[in-house]
Amino acid sequence: MFKRVRLLLGAVGVFTAAVSVLAGTPFASAATPTPTLTSPVTGGLVGRNIPVQFTLPVTPATNSVKLIFVGASTYTITLTTATSGTTNFTLSNGVNLLPDSHISSISPAVSRIPDGNYSVTLSYQNQALDPAATSTATNVTLDTTPPTPTNLSPTNNQTSVAVNSPLVITLSEPGFLGANTIEIRKTADNSLVESLPVSSSSQLSGSGTNTITITPTTLQPNTAYTVSIPSGAFFDAADNGSTAFSWQFTTAAVAVAGTAATTTPTTPQLADTGFHVWVLEACASSLILATIIVRLFPRTLQERS
Repeated sequence: MFKRVRLLLGAVGVFTAAVSVLAGTPFASAATPTPTLTSPVTGGLVGRNIPVQFTLPVTPATNSVKLIFVGASTYTITLTTATSGTTNFTLSNGVNLLPDSHISSISPAVSRIPDGNYSVTLSYQNQALDPAATSTATNVTLDTTPPTPTNLSPTNNQTSVAVNSPLVITLSEPGFLGANTIEIRKTADNSLVESLPVSSSSQLSGSGTNTITITPTTLQPNTAYTVSIPSGAFFDAADNGSTAFSWQFTTAAVAVAGTAATTTPTTPQLADTGFHVWVLEACASSLILATIIVRLFPRTLQERS
């Protein structure tokens, strides 16, 4: 009996020792696998639409997926992503990021991320809420500002514009010809004068520069015109489209006709040639001879008549 008790106590001691060892050694936590951020692409110029693509090796914890922009300030966008695998979508950063079904919140609360240079990373936690894992950073430049007109020629409401003058638009940055149609109309009755497809008209030039030139071909004198530039007519390198704008001008009147020069009529004169001189001399001689005959033989001439 004492032998059995001794064995039982020994078993209890081993169990107690094992518990003691386990109690003193914490369990190792599983690390959250590293995510991969593939878009936006490092070194890229990003406009109003931010392309986002990433891959999560495991299912994320709720509201743990964060897209972080670090620049002059830091902006953290918490995403609604709830599954593992590859996710891709586009964030509209032109005016308002929200509402967007892909975004849970933004910190600090801003309507959009300002233009500038940023280091972008993606972080998340697994469902066990182990420490967050972060992707390799990508460096991008955000540019959400479209090209805008800084000068127009002729200027708005300018008068006495030559009918063959080109229309020149100076932009705030290099602009590329986009889409839609530029229209030139008579201001008085809004009748269409010229319709110029931006993407194909030979009357437009300067794509890729700060100066876009329109060459009208049917302008008339002393007429007011309105030039309408549609939205999206010009794009910058970040694919930001210009907004619509218009301006007016009036062509010069027809020049007043000059007074015709007056000349004093002159008596036609015979050319000084030898033939004409001989004729005049012959006529003069015949006249003299006829006068002598009449004077010498007046009676004879009367009797014959």
